[in-house]
Amino acid sequence: PVSARINGTVARVLVDDNAHVEAGQPLVEIDPADLQLAVRSSEGDLAQAKANEVQQTAQIAKAGADLEAATARVAQNKAELDLAELNYHRMDTLARNGAASSQSFDEARAAFDAAQATQRSLISAEDAAKASLASARAQRAAAEAQVEKAEAALAIAKLQVDYTVIRAPSAGRVAKKT
Repeated sequence: PVSARINGTVARVLVDDNAHVEAGQPLVEIDPADLQLAVRSSEGDLAQAKANEVQQTAQIAKAGADLEAATARVAQNKAELDLAELNYHRMDTLARNGAASSQSFDEARAAFDAAQATQRSLISAEDAAKASLASARAQRAAAEAQVEKAEAALAIAKLQVDYTVIRAPSAGRVAKKT
């Protein structure tokens, strides 16, 4: 006995009663139209998944560039912070000795405080850039998984189309064709 692996409408019977068949010879064709549409749909899903993967790769590059820029801003501000701290300590010494006005000392202290606040803000921005990069990498991993899933769905759809041709499992004679 021979049976189909899929359900469908028989499109053509390729053998007659009592005909001799060889192993693997096509016996019956099932209408593949619906299954071919499933293949096209799966191909579209795969193309979309691959495009998403490319987009996520670009997001990783952007997040990496953002992190580099944030790191550079932290380094730049560190130099400004060091200078502001030096100026503050100089003004403090000069103000204690009466060689600088309290206004100059207040300006140096304000500049130092502002540089410290900016540094904290830039470090937070750098941390956020690191988190964005990690998130982009995770999204790319998810996109890669979607590509694999779409490839598997396409393979299944193509296999279903292959199942529309029912073949003789072994050589023999056709009996009870109905």
